[in-house]
Amino acid sequence: MRDYEIHVEAVDWHESAEVLADLRREVFVAEQGIDPRAEFDGRDPVCVHLAAWRSTADGRELIGTARLEQNGRLGRMAVRAPWRGRGAGSLLLRHGLEEADRLGLARVLVHAQSTAAKFYHGRGFFFDGPEFIEAGLSHRAMLYALDGIIEPMASEFTHGPLLRDRLARNMKRFSPRSHYDADKRRAGVALAIVANDAGQACFVLTKRQAKLRRHGGQWALPGGSADEGETPTDAARRELREEVALESKADDILGVLDDYETRSGFVITPVVLWAADDAVLEPDQVEVAGIYRVPLSLLEHPEVPQLRSIPQSNRPLISLPILGTKIHAPTAALVYQLREAAVHGRSTRVNGFEQPVFAWR
Repeated sequence: MRDYEIHVEAVDWHESAEVLADLRREVFVAEQGIDPRAEFDGRDPVCVHLAAWRSTADGRELIGTARLEQNGRLGRMAVRAPWRGRGAGSLLLRHGLEEADRLGLARVLVHAQSTAAKFYHGRGFFFDGPEFIEAGLSHRAMLYALDGIIEPMASEFTHGPLLRDRLARNMKRFSPRSHYDADKRRAGVALAIVANDAGQACFVLTKRQAKLRRHGGQWALPGGSADEGETPTDAARRELREEVALESKADDILGVLDDYETRSGFVITPVVLWAADDAVLEPDQVEVAGIYRVPLSLLEHPEVPQLRSIPQSNRPLISLPILGTKIHAPTAALVYQLREAAVHGRSTRVNGFEQPVFAWR
């Protein structure tokens, strides 16, 4: 049973500047080596400041602080080392969001140190761009939508012509590796980029019907075996139409990723396609139990991908922690390469990633 209590309150900077500044010097300057000139930027007098206090029978001690700027940026969140992981940071964040809501702000922005991105993501913040360096440390811009609309206005993940052009350029530069195996069937899957209700760019993911003979109940991309005389690209477009009722044209194709050889006897060609922002998706009731529009921004989470070893293989098993579950290879490998090649323009290869044993059949 703990012998302390933490509470957070808004405080006046002019009255509390000395103790708040001392705490920030302790955490940011002494511990993290941040230049004091960057830490104390002159904006403190016009910010809302929060103080987290530890209350005991002997009095109270300042253990944390944060500030909210007029433009909705929440920052300078600092908790003394002995009190980290004990609730002070969560309380400061919650009160910061409440203050922003009281001020009528629609969004709250944080420049989270990359090591703390998981903390914010787990509390409803979404990534808004790649890593960058600030005050000598790696950071991520992250947004919280108080109005419930997750649509970062300047986000690299907004579904629209700028993102389409970017993906197309990256795919044009990418050199996919093809694979031929006479003993395995050719297949095509679609990595279809659609919009959700908030205008975010998403890829289409399905949950297969549990009663299916092969891979029932598993997460999958729309796709399947190529018919006789059909290319994997044509198969991907056909399956996209049959499984989720999404029509596509040849010029919707942005490119293909590496062929992926599965344990279950297929060589999969992943096809990246762009869909209109008003695309309507309808599941094939025989094969598809559910359709999900997964924001590309979720692939920027610091825990994507997750790799682990298994006794049955010397290759690392890849999974993606999204939708409250874990997506495994081959789907996880293909989606990860979508992020690497199409979104970021990297030549990352994924055929060396293993599938879980239950998918080997």
